[in-house]
Amino acid sequence: MIEVSNVNKSFGGVPVVRDLSFRVAPGEKLVLLGTSGSGKTTTLKMLNRLLEPDGGTIRINGTDIRGQSPEVLRRGIGYVIQQGGLFPHYSVFENVAVVPRLLGWPEGRIRERVAYLLDLMALPPAQFAAKRPAELSGGQVQRVGLARALAADAPVILLDEPFGALDAITRSHIRREVSE
Repeated sequence: MIEVSNVNKSFGGVPVVRDLSFRVAPGEKLVLLGTSGSGKTTTLKMLNRLLEPDGGTIRINGTDIRGQSPEVLRRGIGYVIQQGGLFPHYSVFENVAVVPRLLGWPEGRIRERVAYLLDLMALPPAQFAAKRPAELSGGQVQRVGLARALAADAPVILLDEPFGALDAITRSHIRREVSE
C-alpha cells in the first residue's frame, strides 16, 4: 500500500507539488495525468527518495519512507525514467541484472529472469544481451529500462512515461504484458 498525505515540494520558492494526497492499495494502478511541469515526475522521485518532500508524509506498507535508507527503499521499487536511465558502460544484460545482483540473487536465477524479460520486451537475448545502450534505438532503450524495473519483482513499480519512445504496435503489446 502506498499512502501519500499532504505532500508538498517547491523549487526555488516555486511550488511544484501542493498538498498531494492519495492511496494505492496492493494490486491497484494509479495514473498521474497533467501538463508538463505539473509535478508528475517530481512526485515519482519523492516516492523513491530521489527528492525529499518539503512537507507531508509518504508511507509504503505502513512505513514512513524517511525511516529507510534511500538505497534499501529503492531496491524494493522498480522505476522507469523518461529517457531510460541505463548505465552506458553496462551491457543490456548487466543493466537489467543490476537490482537482482544487489539483492544477492543466484546467478542462474538472474540469467533466467533477464532472458525472460528481454523476450517479453521483444529484445531477443542472443541479439541484445551483449549490446551497450549506445547501440540501441530510443525504443529499445525504453524497453531495457522497463525490463530493469521489472527484474526484481518489486512490489512497487513507478513508470514515468515508459511507453513514450515506443511505436504503437510495440506499445500495445508491452502494455498488455506489463499489466498482467
